[in-house]
Order: sequence, then structure tokens, then C-alpha cells
Amino acid sequence: MRIAAGTGSQQGGGSDKEILVLYRYTRFSRTWSGRRGVEACRRTKLHWLRFAVPPAGNMRGALAWAGSSLCPLIYPGLFRQELGDLWSILAALVINAIPPQATRLQVVVDAGILRREDYTMERMEHVRGALEATAGEAWPEYYHVGMELQLPETVRREEGGDADEDDGVRTAKRRMVVAEGDCSLCLDPLESGLAAWPGCGHVFHGHCVEQTLAGRATCPQCRHGLCRHAA
Repeated sequence: MRIAAGTGSQQGGGSDKEILVLYRYTRFSRTWSGRRGVEACRRTKLHWLRFAVPPAGNMRGALAWAGSSLCPLIYPGLFRQELGDLWSILAALVINAIPPQATRLQVVVDAGILRREDYTMERMEHVRGALEATAGEAWPEYYHVGMELQLPETVRREEGGDADEDDGVRTAKRRMVVAEGDCSLCLDPLESGLAAWPGCGHVFHGHCVEQTLAGRATCPQCRHGLCRHAA
């Protein structure tokens, strides 16, 4: 995973904050000729995703939500858990390097999938070498999947005062909502750590939203999707 952070308004999309993700994964197998090493057994899948981050959104937290949403959107079914765990591990290594004032992140991920029956430590090193050889390539003009999405928005209760302040973000910058009753996902009271689903505005706990994104890209209450556009 490689992350470049920047500041300043971006053109298009209607949001000044964004996360651009180029996610490439290639399936490898042992060489059928008997030579040492590995070879690509399928064409590399190229995914381009633009996540519009709410104006009051924290870019570090938004990166985690963006990673969670990749699971139902682009990961192949047999490897969802492994690829999700890989994103979490890599993001944890770089997240503290993101400047607090960043408004734009550009993320490039190259993932290699080696067939289980072909797995050896030596072949994994060959996979690593094959991925490193593509690291400097420019972003392609063609993608198998291209999407524009909106991320959930961190909000606070109108009656909550400053109790919902976290991640170094001042609550005064957050949209205030009247959240009554319990979270429909965990059934605990909607008191702090809240997030509104984009478009419909249904409110849940932030950690519940993150868990939901790992399995679906639609609002648990009304099925409103994150996607703005798909190509």
C-alpha cells in the first residue's frame, strides 16, 4: 500500500475532501513449465474508486471506512476475509503519517493471490517480486471497475454537548442531528460515536457502520447505496 496525501480543493464530485483508490490484484500459480517461480494465471483486475469524504470528515477515520467498504464492492468472495485483513494491517502502518490537515489521499494497493495448493515461502517471494516490479507503473486509463462513492458522515446528537469529541476533530465542525432511541443494528442507545449514512441520513453507531460496510454497501435501514456512479 502506498499513500500520498495532499491539501486543497479538487475539481469535480462536489466535495473538497476525497480518497482515490487504485486497487490491483493478480492471481498467481506455480509455473506450468516446471521452472522455478510463479506466473499470473489470470489478468490483473484493476479497480478505481473515488470516495467523497464529508467536509467535517476525519481523513484517517475515512480511510478505515473506505477500506471496510471494499469487501462487498470488489473483493472476490473466496478471499474477502484475507484481503480485508491485509488492508487493515497495511493501513495501520501508514495511518499516523497522514497529516491532520490533509484533504486528499491517493492510495495504491497491489495485492497478489497465490493458489493455496501452490503455496510455498519461495513462491511467495516470487509473488512479492512480481508486485514490486509493477509498483512504479502509471495509473491506467482502463479499469475493470470504476466507482464514485460517498462515505458516511460523523455526526453528534443535538443534546450531546461536547461528549462526542474524538480523533482530534472539534465537534463544532460536525453536523448536529436529533438522534432518538436505539441503534437499529446493535440496539444500544444512540448517545455518542454516531455516523449518518450518506443520502438517506439514517443514524447508527460509527463502529456498527464499519461492521456493516464489511458485508454490504447499502444502508441497513432503507438500502440506500454508497455508489454515485459505476462503470
